Amino acid sequence: MAAKSKKTVLPKRTGLLSVFGKIKRKIFGSNETEKLIDEVTQEQEKLEEEKKEWRENANLRVDVDKIKAQLEALDVARKVTNERFIRVGEQLGELRTYLLSLEKEMKDVMINVAKSVDLVQAVQPQKLLGAVEDVKAHTEINKVRIEGNKGIMDKLLSELKEVRKKMALFRGVEQVLKILDEIKEKSIQIEKLKIMVEKQSDSVANTYTNVKKRYAEFKKYKELGKEMQGTVSNLTSDFEKVKAKMETEITPDNIETIEDNIEKVNEHYAKELSILNENLLSVFSKLNIGDKKQNIPVKVLNIERSMERFDVENSNALEKLTTKVDSSDNEVRQLRRVVSELVKDNQKLNKALDKKSNIVMPVKEKPKKVIPKKVKPVKKAKPASKKKKEKPKRINFSIKKAELSKFSRELKELDEKIKKVK
Repeated sequence: MAAKSKKTVLPKRTGLLSVFGKIKRKIFGSNETEKLIDEVTQEQEKLEEEKKEWRENANLRVDVDKIKAQLEALDVARKVTNERFIRVGEQLGELRTYLLSLEKEMKDVMINVAKSVDLVQAVQPQKLLGAVEDVKAHTEINKVRIEGNKGIMDKLLSELKEVRKKMALFRGVEQVLKILDEIKEKSIQIEKLKIMVEKQSDSVANTYTNVKKRYAEFKKYKELGKEMQGTVSNLTSDFEKVKAKMETEITPDNIETIEDNIEKVNEHYAKELSILNENLLSVFSKLNIGDKKQNIPVKVLNIERSMERFDVENSNALEKLTTKVDSSDNEVRQLRRVVSELVKDNQKLNKALDKKSNIVMPVKEKPKKVIPKKVKPVKKAKPASKKKKEKPKRINFSIKKAELSKFSRELKELDEKIKKVK
């Protein structure tokens, strides 16, 4: 702080001005130069000394600032160290409390250990070990017995499951018989339907042949009508020629002969027209076409339309018959699948019954003493009050097999017939 209170002393420049003034006066006023030079040199030396002092004062200021900064840093470090000491003191207090609690716990543990030692000595652990070994041996023996009993129980459960399955098959036999009855009824219905289809197909074929014949006859009569039209046209042309000749070559003598010829031609033409009308009327009566007074082309159109309708109706009837036959084929296939499954089930049932008749029940003995190392499963003795199990009686399926074989043959024959009909 003392350094701050000192004021920097600057050299006075008034002395230099006075010195230069004196030098000027002496140079211009007198000849004593040497004295003046000495004075000037002395004044310069004084100035240099003053400059050195000023520079030293500036260096002192810098040093003072550095010392001040170091003191501030030391204050901060002192505060930090004080805080650390406080924390360390707190931690030491916590450690003391923890150590005290540990000492208390150790004392409690030692007391418990002493009590447990006293209890163990009172119990006699060697005797306990012997008893534990005995219990282990008994448990092993019981485990072996339990395993043996488990095996027996598993066998019994498997046999019971097989018996249940077989009983379910026996119950299913009644359903099989019902299905067979239903299949027979369906086969009868299919045969009836087949007979109906054959009848309808025969009637369709007959009607188709009849229509073809009538249509052929109609074509013949149509050709005859065309020929008659040709003859009529020829007659008209001849008549025109005759008329022209009559206009040119008529004489009173030839009139009678011409009239006779005309009458003959008219009679011949009337006869041919009557024959043609009778033939056409007979054709229309056979074909059952409505009004007889209609013209021939109108009647022809009606015949063609009726033929087209007949063809459409026949095609629709044939499509319906084919759909019915396809559905009957599908039903027959399903019935065949059901019958094959029933035959397989019947074969399995016979095999199961054969196995069941050959099974021998194991004889159960009284329980024996079991050694812990080599132990065998113990078999329980039969109670005296229970009766022996009777073997299930075998059912003869020979009749049912014959029925199934017959039914399968009938189905095959029915399939072949349906294929032939197609």
